[in-house]
Amino acid sequence: MQKLIDEYISLKKDVDAAKAELEELASKIKEQGPGTYSGMCGSVTVTAVAPRKLTKWELVCAAAKVPQKIIDTYTTLSDPSLRINVKP
Repeated sequence: MQKLIDEYISLKKDVDAAKAELEELASKIKEQGPGTYSGMCGSVTVTAVAPRKLTKWELVCAAAKVPQKIIDTYTTLSDPSLRINVKP
């Protein structure tokens, strides 16, 4: 089990570092603005995404004085899941 844990932690560190590098590269590409950009391995397309409208339903319910019983009726819980946290 110890080998499995060590392999997981090592790979997670590599993936996290790769994600950070990927985000940095993506930011540099996005700075060029919308368009299609080609490289030796393929191409990427940068598109503008319209702002999303987000509703703060808890505040809406509070402002409308929706009874908690109504909120509970239309509230569901997701299935439980397991999470792994890595401590260095």
